[in-house]
Amino acid sequence: LPAAMASQFNIPSPSTDQYKATIEIRQNIYDGGLIKNKKLVENSDLQVNKQQVTVEISKVKETINNLYFAYILNAQLSGQLESFDLPLQARRVILESAVKNGIALSTDIDAIDAERLSIKQKITECAIAKKSTIKLLSIIVGDTSFRSIDNLQDPQLSIIDSNTIKRTELALFDFQKQKLDASIGILNASRMPKLFAFSTIGYGNPGLNMFKTGWQPIGIVGVGFSWNVIDWGKTNRDKQMVSVQKSIIDSRKLDFERSISMALETKKAEMLKMVSQIANDNQLVVLR
Repeated sequence: LPAAMASQFNIPSPSTDQYKATIEIRQNIYDGGLIKNKKLVENSDLQVNKQQVTVEISKVKETINNLYFAYILNAQLSGQLESFDLPLQARRVILESAVKNGIALSTDIDAIDAERLSIKQKITECAIAKKSTIKLLSIIVGDTSFRSIDNLQDPQLSIIDSNTIKRTELALFDFQKQKLDASIGILNASRMPKLFAFSTIGYGNPGLNMFKTGWQPIGIVGVGFSWNVIDWGKTNRDKQMVSVQKSIIDSRKLDFERSISMALETKKAEMLKMVSQIANDNQLVVLR
């Protein structure tokens, strides 16, 4: 403006010192299901962690079962061996009398002594194995005073068909896939438009009117909108990674089921073999 006209106007200038104390509030109105899917992921993650604990507990139980059955097997074997030794003792007494009367040779007694020595060695091995099993069980249960499990009942023989197997690891695989499915929901929600309300309240010097000095209340209210229209294929790549992870879990689950079925068939064969061996040993005891 010309100097003559500028002298007729009083144009204030804003203060060079500015102070402001505000609180900003933002409230989502529509987030495309992002929060919902995040909660699903958190719940799925919790289920996975809980199932992992269950799997670890199952492994401990499996170890205890194996040790318990090993103890029973050695106890039964020791009893069978002692049953074999009793008739050998009686035969030795008879042979001693026969040798004195010149009816038998002393080598016959030596053969019986050798067989009895072999039986005693096996009985000793069973006793050592039982003692070792007890020590391992005491470590697992955390009770050093644990000394014997002879007062427990023998388990009943039961062969389960492989199609009815239920393992905690299988449920863990399912929970892991559910978590991945929930993560896909987050990826989809991240591409959806977002609508939110916002407000800013407080005091400032100057306030919203920059030409008015002094402390003034500040208040701003509005609605915002955002939409990530283009992400250069990042979401699709992330979905592909999730799909690969799900395929890996399916493969691991299939391998696990196959290995369990094979192990079950092996155990069933061992159980049938032991049943047959016990029956044969009982017949040998009767014959002797």
